[in-house]
Amino acid sequence: GMGDSSQRIIGGVSGPPGSFSTDWVVTSTQCTSLITGGAGSPSPAQHTYLITGGTGSLGTALTHHLLAQGHKVRVYARNEHGHEQLEQSGPQEQRCRLSCLIGAVEDLHRLKRAMQGVEFVIHAAAQKIIPLAEYNPAQCVGTNIGGTVNVIESILDAGTVKRAVFVSS
Repeated sequence: GMGDSSQRIIGGVSGPPGSFSTDWVVTSTQCTSLITGGAGSPSPAQHTYLITGGTGSLGTALTHHLLAQGHKVRVYARNEHGHEQLEQSGPQEQRCRLSCLIGAVEDLHRLKRAMQGVEFVIHAAAQKIIPLAEYNPAQCVGTNIGGTVNVIESILDAGTVKRAVFVSS
């Protein structure tokens, strides 16, 4: 429940007047449950996770949660400053299980390399800033659609991924 020691992930989406607005609150434990198939916490065994777009607020919260649970986490994102902040946060003893990989989901070859040996994937990479997407729609389509296709192809190619979760707003 919300009273447990899980970190709360709070977000929201809002638009101009007349558009939809929604808020959501979910614990990182609930996110982990989605990934592991609803079995609650993963088994005590150590698993390897890949989080695309993992330097964002959701990815950062999930990374800290998974590391605290004893898992290995690969964060795949193009935000080098976000990687630096992620590497410097959290307890020192957890950092040896964190791999920060700079890359874009549009780069299929690099994504396939990052996916090797991964068991669980959280795909949160996206071009989500609407004014930037409107300015360059081809880049937005390349990231959001082409990048998702690349994530799926990389998952299938790896042959080790047990479950993947796609995060979208």
